Amino acid sequence: MKTNLYILIVLVLFKSVSFAGEEGASAVPFLKIPVGARAAALGGAFTAISDDASAIFSNTAGLSLAKSGELMFAHNQWIEGLSGETAAYLHPINSKFALGIGANILLSGSMKKYDLNGAESGEFSYSEGALIAAVSGKIIPRGSVGLGIKTIYQKSESKNVMAYAADAGMICEFYENFRAGLSVENIGTKIKLEEESFSIPSGIKLALAYIPLKYGFITAQIKKYSDENITFSAGSEYGFDISANEAGFLRAGYAFGANKNLASGINFGLGLSLDDFLIDYAFSPMGDFGSSHRVSLRIVFGKKDYKIQKEEEYRPKKKSRKKKEKEDDFFIW
Repeated sequence: MKTNLYILIVLVLFKSVSFAGEEGASAVPFLKIPVGARAAALGGAFTAISDDASAIFSNTAGLSLAKSGELMFAHNQWIEGLSGETAAYLHPINSKFALGIGANILLSGSMKKYDLNGAESGEFSYSEGALIAAVSGKIIPRGSVGLGIKTIYQKSESKNVMAYAADAGMICEFYENFRAGLSVENIGTKIKLEEESFSIPSGIKLALAYIPLKYGFITAQIKKYSDENITFSAGSEYGFDISANEAGFLRAGYAFGANKNLASGINFGLGLSLDDFLIDYAFSPMGDFGSSHRVSLRIVFGKKDYKIQKEEEYRPKKKSRKKKEKEDDFFIW
């Protein structure tokens, strides 16, 4: 009964996203770009394993999975002089609930202007961004949910426009080594330019993760935005101890079905944990536009074991047969 309800919800959400994009391309496409070097290195397949400050952008349910507070800064050196700047803060309230705030901004830098005759007439800049606040809680059996609200803006030389939207997510553990994630994004108002209104790119992501190793996982994800076809991505992370307070991470991911100029294909990444500091790097090919480089810095407050996701943090605790049978009466996968 419970499983059928989850499937029905997912089908309805997919149908809603499909109808939302029937009128063409959406505004503020930067909302579809993976945020943070860790997510980018995995080809964007981060929905089921979001568990750090960047979860506020990828799956709000992941905020309550973090064991410590965290501050994140990220820089994305993107294509054609574009760059992305990100900041996020995760604050656990207790063992079940967490809050998060974040800002994600795309900057054009200085660009030349031309008049109707093709003559240079000065310079201008352009930016668009999103500010988001979210709450997450472990309020469902063997899982967590999250809800975020955001303000989205576009700013050019002559126009400043805004829109408002909401995100929602869920992460559940099932069996011993598996985790599933669901994220619904950018459900909100339109952006109005002059006399026309443009939708923002609403989307839905579904993902599975398999955690066979103590410090590693494999994950796969399907994604549908209102102005795009369904895309698929997969990624893997492997972590290893360097010393008592240091750890390294190797990451790789692949994105299928996306435009070749928008990080379709293979992505690579590295991570280094130095006590309370975590540094991540990702490389993504961008087709004819060259390549994209991302760097993230995460600063952890609190428990020292947060730098590596321990096996027990991914997996549900062992339960007695009697207690498990009672739980399965209302939670069935």
